[in-house]
Amino acid sequence: MKAKLVLDRAARRRLQKLDRKRRDADIRVRIRVILKVALGLSCNAAARDVGCVPSTAVRTVARFGREGEASLLDPTAARTERARWTRTSWTACA
Repeated sequence: MKAKLVLDRAARRRLQKLDRKRRDADIRVRIRVILKVALGLSCNAAARDVGCVPSTAVRTVARFGREGEASLLDPTAARTERARWTRTSWTACA
């Protein structure tokens, strides 16, 4: 299945600039996947070009569709609000 993703020129240029400025490889992979899918590649082809697994590309594109550019910089933000699990009061000490 081919993902539909449309970026206007300003958003594409912001992402390209962010890709050049960021040092974190994970963020750069996510940005590059989004840029390639916006050019018309499938998630699998974008993952192959960037060098990540296809599930990462699919997850990144879906999250970008839901949350926008902020999802590229902090992928755990949505997960931490959803999870909200608490640590048990007992722990095993070695």
